[in-house]
Amino acid sequence: MSQLQQVQQYQALQQIMQRNTFEQLQSQSQPPVQVEDDDEEVVPESPPQELTRKKKKGKGKMVEPETAQKPRAKGRQWTKVEEEALAMAFTKASNCPIVGNNQTGSSFWKKTTDRFNAIMEHGEARDVESVSGKWRKMIKVVNAFNQIYNQIYLSPPSGSNEQDILNLAIAKWDSQNSTPFPHFRAWNVVRKEQKWKPVPNEVATAKRTKTSESGG
Repeated sequence: MSQLQQVQQYQALQQIMQRNTFEQLQSQSQPPVQVEDDDEEVVPESPPQELTRKKKKGKGKMVEPETAQKPRAKGRQWTKVEEEALAMAFTKASNCPIVGNNQTGSSFWKKTTDRFNAIMEHGEARDVESVSGKWRKMIKVVNAFNQIYNQIYLSPPSGSNEQDILNLAIAKWDSQNSTPFPHFRAWNVVRKEQKWKPVPNEVATAKRTKTSESGG
């Protein structure tokens, strides 16, 4: 083989090697390009979605504090006059045969609230939730004091009158509780109703009858 042929063969081999190297470089460079293209497709789409979600959350947050503030808002304090009016409204609603016996709980409290607001016509109106909530809280305390009063009333000290019995009930309440009884005006209303009146003990009544008959 002549020297010219060797040179030509060498040049042909170089061309083949360069072409193969170029094709390999092309095939190796494609995956990064595709990944970059994928990133470009995802990145523009994701920010609008996040912004949209944030806006929705933002709208929700604007509404939620308004509804969440209602339970936290401190209600108007009840006065003693309002407590008395509430007791009057409740007892009237309870004694009404139509309202007391034939209506649902919601209807009963609606009527009680209407009666209360009618009694307190010059005051600021209260809603059903305020009226029913106040009554449930107040009547527990009223019942506790009424029980003490009725126990003393049924077995009073000799020669005592109603004021003496009340004073004894107050003293006993104070001995059992850290705060004074706060609902006298409401209690004075309900204690006259049959449900809160003292129920004579049959044994005590029988003893008092025997004593009076024997002249003791």
